[in-house]
Parts: sequence; structure tokens; C-alpha cells
Amino acid sequence: GGRGGGSPLWLSVTEHPAEIFVCFLTAAAWCASCWVFVIFPPTLYEHLMDPPLSYRLSAPPHPHPHPHPSPSEGGSEFDLDLAEAGLEGGEYQAASRAVWMMHTLLCLFQVCVLVFAGWLGDRFGARRVMGAGGVLLGVCAVPALHGMGSGSALAAAAGQATLAVCAAFVGATLPYTMVTSFPVAIRYNCLAIGYNAAQALFGGTAGIVATLLYSSTQWAGAVGVYLGVLGLLSAVGVYQTARLQRRREMESEIRRLSFTL
Repeated sequence: GGRGGGSPLWLSVTEHPAEIFVCFLTAAAWCASCWVFVIFPPTLYEHLMDPPLSYRLSAPPHPHPHPHPSPSEGGSEFDLDLAEAGLEGGEYQAASRAVWMMHTLLCLFQVCVLVFAGWLGDRFGARRVMGAGGVLLGVCAVPALHGMGSGSALAAAAGQATLAVCAAFVGATLPYTMVTSFPVAIRYNCLAIGYNAAQALFGGTAGIVATLLYSSTQWAGAVGVYLGVLGLLSAVGVYQTARLQRRREMESEIRRLSFTL
């Protein structure tokens, strides 16, 4: 028929806009937090923080005092401290490699947490685990990001590990939650629209948004506020998927009883 007829794509958009929007909300936190966790920390530690985290690890306890050079003079306090402390070679490079190694190990840690969260989803329910992850992200994102930008390697590792756990709890059961939110006939189209829209809007811009938030506030916790809001929105999305599924099951049962009678 006209205007899309009975195509699955047309049916998805016209008959299931609420489900698509819920899918969009549910995926928002994972799309943003995954990219922020993987891409943003190296940029934060080595390029946005002044001085960088690797310099803080390698600098002497009492750096040589000197005034900041003006923009016309070029350079920075960080550059001069490196020269005066003799850290332009081995010590600073070793500290920089240590920061990268910390980030790599924490990425591997998130892989392990993803597997564990998936097991929890099988045992206690995927939506419960994902909803808990969204709430955890809403509560813990600000202190986690604040720790990552504090200048302490220990606080940075603890903050990034916390972010890894929250994001993993959201992402581990996301596929099951989304798949079970739609009727089989239009499942692929609804997922394609909702998830890809969230990935484009939140995942594709996560690095830019995080960098802009930090640059404008000089506080990594501002990125945590952004992730925390998305985490709570995802928790609402998970709650709504459960409501939509119960409604669909109830309607199916009513149709079955009507047919039987």
C-alpha cells in the first residue's frame, strides 16, 4: 500500500515509536560511557591535565619554582619543570608508559567485569542488572571522573575502575534487554533505528563532549555529570521496556482468551 505499505521498517516507525524511543534511552548510557572510558582517559591524563599525570608521577617532590611564561614567550611551566628536573628522558617516558599500561589493564578489567555482569544477568535478570548499572552510573560517575582528574595515579585508577564497573553493568545485558523489547517481526528495524541513533548522538560525540566539558570547567567531574544523567535515563528506559513487555504479553493473552471463547 501507500506510504510504506506493510514493510517492517514502516511498521516499526508508525506502530512502535515508543519502543524505539525506549531503546534509544536504554542504549544512551552504554554508548557514551563506553567511549568515554576507552578514549577519554589517555587524552585527559596526557593532554588536558596541566601538568600531565605522567609528569606528576616522575616530578621531584619539590619542583623548581618559576613564573608561568606568557603566551608570547611560548612554552609552559610543565616544559620548564621537565628541563630543570632533568626528566625529558628516561624517567618521564617510563612514567608515560606506566600511565598507558594502567589504562590498558583497566580496559582488560572491564572485559572481565562484562563477563561477570552477564553472568549476573543470567542469574538475577538482565533488566535488573542493567537498571542497577544505570543507577550506579548516575551515582558514581561524578566521583569517578573527579578522581580521574585529581592528579593522583591511585585516585585515577580507582575512578576509572569504578567507571568500568558501572559501564559494564549497563552494557553486558543491553543486547538481551533490547532484543526482548520488540516483537520478532519488527525487532531488527526497531533495534537498528534506536541503537544506531543513540550511538550516533551519544557515542559518536562522547569524546568531543567530554573534552569540551573539561576544557570549559577544568573539572573532570563535569564529564561525570553528563554520564550520570545518561545513566539515570537508561535506568528509566530499562523500567519502561519491562512495562512495554508486560503490556504486550497482556494484550497477547487477551487475544488468546478471546479467540478461545
